[in-house]
Amino acid sequence: MNTRKNTARKRVVLAAAAVALGTGLAVAPSATAATSGMNPHAVPLSAAQASTANARIAVQVKAGNPAVKSLAEKHGWKYKTYQATACYGYKHPFWGKVRHTAGCDVAHFSLSGEVAYNGKQAWGQWISYGTGHAYGVSVKKTWLGYWNNGAKKHPYYMDLGANGHVSVKFWESHDFYLRIDVHRNGTAGLRGGKA
Repeated sequence: MNTRKNTARKRVVLAAAAVALGTGLAVAPSATAATSGMNPHAVPLSAAQASTANARIAVQVKAGNPAVKSLAEKHGWKYKTYQATACYGYKHPFWGKVRHTAGCDVAHFSLSGEVAYNGKQAWGQWISYGTGHAYGVSVKKTWLGYWNNGAKKHPYYMDLGANGHVSVKFWESHDFYLRIDVHRNGTAGLRGGKA
């Protein structure tokens, strides 16, 4: 019996020390006990300590820290990767990778990224792009980034976004945009076209 009490005390002391050191990534001993078969008599963190831990996890999610992903998922965060492509001559972008069609073979721009969301917030974790074009055509990125990151303000979604410029030698030249609108619940919409 003494061994159980000592073990529970050590866990509480270690959790308190981790919070005091500012990691904020310690899980309450009772929470781990309930899910991993450990000591069910361990003392849980207070609601204030749990709230502080959740807030610190949210800060790490906001910063795009990949090391916190598994812990964040245990605290209700979900992660999803999105990908969309715009091709020359298409009026609208489409979900997924480049298709081998005449328009995509002339010029294409693909946008992909990962978003963490929990129903109250949505934060971009990473974003990337790829381009391709035929001889005599150029595709350039002019902007790549997030808009309304966090999705805390109206219209309550965030964007993975890109702007670019395409030019076909001796024929035409125009700007374009591509947006993946990610809502706080993880649903997404797609917009894009000539700017």
